[in-house]
Amino acid sequence: MIRANKLFSNGKYIDAAALYEKLAVGAYDRGLPRAPMLFMQSGKALLIAGKVQRGMSITQRGLGILTDQGRWSEFRQFGRRSVNVLNELGYKKEAEGMEKWLKTMLPEKEEANSKEDKTDVIEKPGFPVTCIACGARVHPDEVVMIDTTTAECSFCGSIIKAK
Repeated sequence: MIRANKLFSNGKYIDAAALYEKLAVGAYDRGLPRAPMLFMQSGKALLIAGKVQRGMSITQRGLGILTDQGRWSEFRQFGRRSVNVLNELGYKKEAEGMEKWLKTMLPEKEEANSKEDKTDVIEKPGFPVTCIACGARVHPDEVVMIDTTTAECSFCGSIIKAK
């Protein structure tokens, strides 16, 4: 994981994507909860590298695992993040396609819950830029809060303390 994050940070997106995907497949085969995030990070690296179709496919695989596991809050959270990444990279058509796909994946009950999702309004304290355990970038909108000053790394599950 540290190697993949270092490759990503150094702009070696294709190499990072391959390593993230290898880690994701291993995590998925072992039933580990971090597999979807690893697939999505692989997809993000591919998108940045300009491999749009492959990046979308791998991102959707990660999101699909979340739906298979009924992890709807994370699905909505990471789905929004995926659309934002596509828009930031200038892939507007793909972002629209991703939004449509996300809506088709949500059961009716969960679609109603997404309108009431309060995850965006939770106050979160400042966290370090990277996880000290795995080196993954820490996104405040993606951390799972344990208490008011402690979160869990979305990639490795390590504890992250607020600054």
